[in-house]
Amino acid sequence: MTGTMTAQSSIYLSKKLTAAAKKLGERELITLVRKAESLLDQQKSFRDSAKTNPLSVTVSDSSDGSSFRLLIGSTPKVFQRYEMRKMVKLCQKADNRIRGSQKLKIWLRNNRPDFFLDHKIGNNWDLALAEIYDYLINNYTVQ
Repeated sequence: MTGTMTAQSSIYLSKKLTAAAKKLGERELITLVRKAESLLDQQKSFRDSAKTNPLSVTVSDSSDGSSFRLLIGSTPKVFQRYEMRKMVKLCQKADNRIRGSQKLKIWLRNNRPDFFLDHKIGNNWDLALAEIYDYLINNYTVQ
């Protein structure tokens, strides 16, 4: 999953990766290469999905599970674990898709107004929030 990276940060990260790779054994390097290939496949899948449906929703969690990256189309937004739990709870408690979408909209406006600024989807917010609701209901449960 790519973000905007400057040439300077790209060089820095490449050097760090090369230095770390030199310290790894063959088994660890194979694991690292497989992980990189998996990330590239996932990235391609996100891009393809966003091209066919600009309102498609995908969520991926960080390697340590402390945050989640929610994509609408190809535009990402990072949420902390407690924020995702809150959104999942709101959706689970809602009677239906419409009410769940409304609850998400209210929560996001009150707690993460930046969410609406970053996504350029015009007047399609109701549909986008319904897609988020569906995704959260189908993929997450409240603990």
